[in-house]
Amino acid sequence: MTRAQSVRQRTFLDESRALVRLDPRFRPLVKAHGPVVLRGPTPPLRRFESLAESIAYQQLNGTAAATIWGRVRALVAGPSPLRAATVESPDIRAGMAMLLAAMSAKGQSTINNAGQIERGYERIDERLNALGARITRLDDRRR
Repeated sequence: MTRAQSVRQRTFLDESRALVRLDPRFRPLVKAHGPVVLRGPTPPLRRFESLAESIAYQQLNGTAAATIWGRVRALVAGPSPLRAATVESPDIRAGMAMLLAAMSAKGQSTINNAGQIERGYERIDERLNALGARITRLDDRRR
């Protein structure tokens, strides 16, 4: 393993063996899946994709999330890059999808009726900005 690989990914073989010694119930899991592997940080180009995927899996059960996420990836990662636009948020989930798409698009997008998003994701702008997004509220009225 090269130094670059060791920084990005680390396999905890000794720790996995110690876990099995401490609690034999983990033996079938370690045997089936191998030792624990930790990967480094998500590359900057995939951060928002990873965030969107995790939101999909939090909101839906595994099978539905996998199906819908596959469709979203096909649309978003399609043949042409996303462009900035002015859109209207009809509800919480559609608004969040629009917000994620706007963050991936080139240029400045505007989401009208963004209060819909805030109903389900309190202070989402502050939380995403802390992760590196650039979201500005034009109407900063909060209830």
